[in-house]
Amino acid sequence: MKGTPSRGRHSRHVVHIVCRRCGHKSYNIRKKRCSYCGYPDPKWRKYSWSRVGGRARSILITDSTR
Repeated sequence: MKGTPSRGRHSRHVVHIVCRRCGHKSYNIRKKRCSYCGYPDPKWRKYSWSRVGGRARSILITDSTR
């Protein structure tokens, strides 16, 4: 099968579930790794090309604590 009909086969299985560390629906069951925080690695997943997200996260945390 090729084309549009075969795309329907992609929605059969649940790939990601809720991560126990970050709470995002990013924990891959097969790889046993969270694509958001990198769990089960001890350090949080972060890249230099994604610094904007880190800054936004720290701003949200400081604003919510005030």
